[in-house]
Amino acid sequence: MTAQWHDSFIYEDEDWDLVGIKGEGFFSPIEYGLNPVGMCTACWRGYICKYKITDKKIVLDQLDINHGVEKNGEVEVVEGPLVNGVHPGISSEDFDLFESSYRNLNVSINFSGGIIIAKDFIEELYVHMGFHPAWKYERVIEMIFNAGVVTSIRDVSDQISKLREKMQSKPLRPDTKASQDEIHNWIEEVFEMQYYNLDE
Repeated sequence: MTAQWHDSFIYEDEDWDLVGIKGEGFFSPIEYGLNPVGMCTACWRGYICKYKITDKKIVLDQLDINHGVEKNGEVEVVEGPLVNGVHPGISSEDFDLFESSYRNLNVSINFSGGIIIAKDFIEELYVHMGFHPAWKYERVIEMIFNAGVVTSIRDVSDQISKLREKMQSKPLRPDTKASQDEIHNWIEEVFEMQYYNLDE
């Protein structure tokens, strides 16, 4: 298995990794007639998104995806359909492993809940598996949305730093003596976009 590419979020003119989601109404490619196909071990789900806030609303700005259609009992990756009136490009300047690259999508995301974005990954905490959680980053921001509109933004780097101290008391990965169930549970956990309750 391989560490997974994160979706990204443009905040204050910087690219941040999207590391946690909790809520309803987030982007789903299936709702736009897309069928993502994993073609790379660093992106098993088959697509990468970039979001931003425009006029206090969250929008999907960019999408790189391998869109698959079934032909003769097999899935073939082809150019994706129009999304919000936008044709896909053939290749991406950021990721060259996707067949379709959409830019300037401006797709409104009717999301209610919270997201956690993070920057400045701590390299010594790298694990070659799943998504990196928020506590492996130095700078962390929490954003709360209601029906796609941002209602609060706060820096939670200090809270995450305290969580990191606690998490670093545990091994970064199961050891060789771990049971199959323990390994399976760990793999499931690292492939989730964990959202931490930072007010506890």
